[in-house]
Amino acid sequence: MDPFSSLTFGRSLSVRVDGAIGAMTLSPNGRDAVLAGRRGLFIIDLEDPFTTPRWLHHITSWEVADVQWSPHQSKPSWCISTSNQKALLWDLARPSNNAIANVLHQHTRAITDINFHPYDPESLATCSIDTFVLRWDMRTPRKPVAQWAEWRAGATQVKWNHENPWEVASSHDNGFCVWDSRKDALPIVKVQNAHGGKINGLDFTLGVNSFVTCSNDKKVKFWNLSGDPPYAPSVVITADYPIARARPLPFGRERVVGLMPLRGGDNSVHIVNYDTSFHSSIDTGTTQYIQADPAYSFKGHTAPIKDFLWRTRHENYNGFTSSNRWKDYQLVTWGQDYDLKLWPKDDELYTAANYNPTHQRIIGTIAEEEDSPLDQSSKRSSSPSASSPGEEKPNPHQKALLSYDTFCVEPPVSLQDLIKKNNGDKLSALTLFELSKRNLNNTSKSTLATNNLDWISGVRMGHAGHGTNRERDGSPLNLGEEVSIVGHKFPKVRFEKISV
Repeated sequence: MDPFSSLTFGRSLSVRVDGAIGAMTLSPNGRDAVLAGRRGLFIIDLEDPFTTPRWLHHITSWEVADVQWSPHQSKPSWCISTSNQKALLWDLARPSNNAIANVLHQHTRAITDINFHPYDPESLATCSIDTFVLRWDMRTPRKPVAQWAEWRAGATQVKWNHENPWEVASSHDNGFCVWDSRKDALPIVKVQNAHGGKINGLDFTLGVNSFVTCSNDKKVKFWNLSGDPPYAPSVVITADYPIARARPLPFGRERVVGLMPLRGGDNSVHIVNYDTSFHSSIDTGTTQYIQADPAYSFKGHTAPIKDFLWRTRHENYNGFTSSNRWKDYQLVTWGQDYDLKLWPKDDELYTAANYNPTHQRIIGTIAEEEDSPLDQSSKRSSSPSASSPGEEKPNPHQKALLSYDTFCVEPPVSLQDLIKKNNGDKLSALTLFELSKRNLNNTSKSTLATNNLDWISGVRMGHAGHGTNRERDGSPLNLGEEVSIVGHKFPKVRFEKISV
């Protein structure tokens, strides 16, 4: 399937998923979405949303705090989720009955956040209410390879530094710490009472020492940790609602942040531009205070949003080439109204972030042609544009092209997988292998078609995805909606197979 001829990228789409879903993540290639809940993982093909999702069973009474897809091309099928005190590493390339590759169990209280290392594919970090931050290496998964603790309060968030592979940050109640894995158990940066309420989100932004936090006190604070303590924020954004997440946009030449309310805020994601205040803070050396006046808002959910991520369409994929030499982005949200929403492309959003890839690409190409190789290297290291927001640095770990494959399709059960699952017992593995083939052959086609019909009825594409007048008049906007209406109007009609 050609990613540059996508029927869903840049268009509105709403998918209803019933169940106790706690977290969401997207594949690095922009093809799949994973919803993690108390019944396991649901893998949804965003390119073909009418296909019934793949379900990886894992029944638990605990809500999933976080799930994250590995960002590394060497581990494209890895996905990790929380399950109370444990972290489950899933290999989505395996059959569903053997998809859990590792179980990380060292915390004594519930895990609150997980984060893959930005450079090492085998490394990740977890944090917990037990106050500990643990670093894991998947080559030795039985015990963590490093641990840090802030004994004052439990840890709520953990994030690796995107620029410095040795630094990891964690939030504890209303303060945060930055740890260096090469040093002892003492943090290299510790800011207590950074907010007037519990910190809900933190992340490194642009540069080694740039940091952002958001809290229940209705404030977002941007920090520059390059100076000497005591540290003061450079910019403070005040909203009318407690803020669950504050994440910088992955595109644009200005400093822009997306705010997700914990409650209130019209159940929307608000885009706020703070570029002018940031430069004023640098010029004056004082903290700048602004209101969270959105330059753009994503409105459409009827309940609080639980997570928002940016779906990326890269410049090229393995086997596919585009005439566009830049990335495109699409917002994906998951809310407590059980709707997974893909939002349409809007030029107003790109304007708010000062993102004009066509113009910027042309200017960059002309500059490269006019400069000598020596001038190019010196200007990249000294020019302001080298550290501008949205300007991505070359990553030596991301040289190969991404494939546009989906993990929504269940891989066949192999005898080797069953032998490994049964600790080398070939006789038991052979028995299970034969049983799996019989169960597959005996699966009722009508049952599969019924489940597919129920799933299709919750998929809305086009303007119907966001509650327009056309949706209220009941007219179908695509073949999937039409099939769903027919199936529910004539319940005695049996479908052998549904392919939209």
